[in-house]
Amino acid sequence: MTAELVETTKLYARMVAKIEPDWIEPLAGHLIKKNHFEPHWEKKRGQVVAFEQVTLYGMIVVGRRPVHYGPIDPQASRELFIRQALVGGEIQSRAKCLAANTRLLEQLDELEAKARRRDILADEETLYAYYEARLPAEIHQTATFDSWYRVTSQKDPQLLIMLEEDVLAREASEVTATQYPDTLRIGDLSLALSYHFEPNHPATALPCGCRRRCCPACRASAWNGWCRGCWKPSALRWYATCPRPCARTSCRCPTSSRPPCSA
Repeated sequence: MTAELVETTKLYARMVAKIEPDWIEPLAGHLIKKNHFEPHWEKKRGQVVAFEQVTLYGMIVVGRRPVHYGPIDPQASRELFIRQALVGGEIQSRAKCLAANTRLLEQLDELEAKARRRDILADEETLYAYYEARLPAEIHQTATFDSWYRVTSQKDPQLLIMLEEDVLAREASEVTATQYPDTLRIGDLSLALSYHFEPNHPATALPCGCRRRCCPACRASAWNGWCRGCWKPSALRWYATCPRPCARTSCRCPTSSRPPCSA
């Protein structure tokens, strides 16, 4: 730091003293400039955090300091909190609504896996709009959310607990226990079925749990017609890939009034 600058043939500084960079921010608060960038949600802190850069006349005093972004931009912090913490599930909270909503979304995700279609559960924008319409404007971190929910849920026990109509993009009436069973009965055996749907992934299948000692009882004939809901998709996929002469002699076109797999 210098007390005087003199410019003759060159620029000279008089009365120069060494200072610590940590002194600049508290002593020259009216001269420094602060810029914030890369706001993001941090699950461990339960806050929206951004990096702060402090400069003095263009000289960087603090390069990259993490700070709580909520007081700086409450609106942007609230949006990030809803999208990443509530919709994305990246939050450490004991609010019962979050656990209930997670269970509901898992059940609907299972419906999509059974139907092998991704058009039953609403998209993230619908989930965002649900929380955005019900949360107070000042909530943008976990601590204030838990405090508000603890008090308000005593008056309204169903606060922020989603219903199926809130998150369904369409009805899934075709997914029934008859068409898509959860268990498979083979003689005296009851085998649990789990549905998984992820296109172009090796795990896309319907795994069935069966112990080795039970394998002789699981004859190939016992699997015929076990999942009625899979008949039509399987037949249409076969029809699309088989040679045309074979398809012409085996079954009618699936666009006809009554394809053989519509029974």
